[in-house]
Amino acid sequence: MTKNNSGRIYQIRWLNPYTEPPDGAPRVLCEIYLPEHPGGKAPKEIDDFPISIGGGYSLCSLALAVPVKQLPPATLAVIRKKRIARSIAAKVPMFADHFIAEAIAKKPEYYDGITDAGLQASKDALNDRETAHLLELTSRPNELIVYGHEPQACKDKAAKLKAEMEEVKRKAEERKNNALVK
Repeated sequence: MTKNNSGRIYQIRWLNPYTEPPDGAPRVLCEIYLPEHPGGKAPKEIDDFPISIGGGYSLCSLALAVPVKQLPPATLAVIRKKRIARSIAAKVPMFADHFIAEAIAKKPEYYDGITDAGLQASKDALNDRETAHLLELTSRPNELIVYGHEPQACKDKAAKLKAEMEEVKRKAEERKNNALVK
């Protein structure tokens, strides 16, 4: 992937980050990468993908993100020290110097720009997975990639919500008509 890549990724994705889709369905049902696409209207291929409104999946549009570069330790150290100083100065300005020195003394490696090895390994692994995914996606521009279909449980949930909404509308109309009669 080059720096010049631009465009948008359109996905049908599970929107609740705190739950998993039912029946082991994938979080992303399908996606398409459109190079040089400024955004706006979704392509017909993804608009025609069958999902139920209210079932948990929705259309998402993402700008293609260039992978973030790792900052050198010296820069990280400056940023981290400024961040802790700003935070503490906002809370206790009179004793800020004391608390800043105390915070830095508790985690000297962190404030010297050294990231925990386990955290860095997790971050690197995630970055590698995302980069591989973007390379795969950008190698197939304008092609809808389908990973799965909406589970029946989502369709049932959407149908139930639709029925409840129709009942609410019916009751509101009924109340309106009763008010007009009086």
